[in-house]
Amino acid sequence: MRYYLEKEITNSYKEGSLIIDILSKEDFINQYQKENHANHVIRHIGDIMYCKVELFYDVICGAFVIPDKKDLKIKHCFSFYLTEQDYVMKLIEKMKDTYTNNRLSLNKFFHDLIFLITVDDGMYLQEYADRLQVIEDKIAFNFNSQINNEIILLRKELLILNSYYNQLGDMIDILSDNESDFLNDYECHLFSMQARRIDRLDNQLNALKDYSLQIKEMYQNKIDTHQNKIMTVLTVATTIFFPLSIITGWYGMNFKNMPELNNPYGYIIVIGASILVVIIEMLILKKKKFF
Repeated sequence: MRYYLEKEITNSYKEGSLIIDILSKEDFINQYQKENHANHVIRHIGDIMYCKVELFYDVICGAFVIPDKKDLKIKHCFSFYLTEQDYVMKLIEKMKDTYTNNRLSLNKFFHDLIFLITVDDGMYLQEYADRLQVIEDKIAFNFNSQINNEIILLRKELLILNSYYNQLGDMIDILSDNESDFLNDYECHLFSMQARRIDRLDNQLNALKDYSLQIKEMYQNKIDTHQNKIMTVLTVATTIFFPLSIITGWYGMNFKNMPELNNPYGYIIVIGASILVVIIEMLILKKKKFF
């Protein structure tokens, strides 16, 4: 698919228009393998693991790995090659409807493409904040064991996004530094602003990571409190019935010279003594605020 960039993005060529080609890996190799630094793009295409960029005196090339906002396990990967897949086509079609600018260049177009990729990310991250608030309310008012799975899944997604923003930020920093003087001052300014914008998104994401850690600690405290209550109940039960175990063990020896065994009131006396021991123990435990 080929687009042309002049004062707007069109499908028809005019003299002096800049060319935007959307190609498969095979098409790029067939058409551009003899161009300057094309081997770097071919290398990026063959192993797209993270966002990266390389600047040369006449070329910018690199790759994007963009997590799908609906399912972070899915990644949209594409390489780029700037001189003087379906996901990319959709982005450009979207830009085509709204893109008009008198200061056009491929570098400016590339900046706007990055902006379009991340334009709604602030609201997207806010959705994570809302999800964390829901989990926090569940821990406070409707505690259950499934909450831990939600926290683990959400923290994994935040780690994926953190890696993505770090890579994207590194890319834009390299572009804004403009060590090869490939960009003009205006374009450097645009990428510098974009770098600050990505930094703000990264800061927002770091705040979410800290919030998720606080919620995880809150969940763990809730677990510890629940376990402590169980241990308290077991301790109280053990404390109450331990003296009774001594009494039953003592009289269970059945020595002949135990007067209580032959006493007609012995059974009642033992029952009364056991009840008295339990009452005394409960009063002591209540005074110590065990319950």
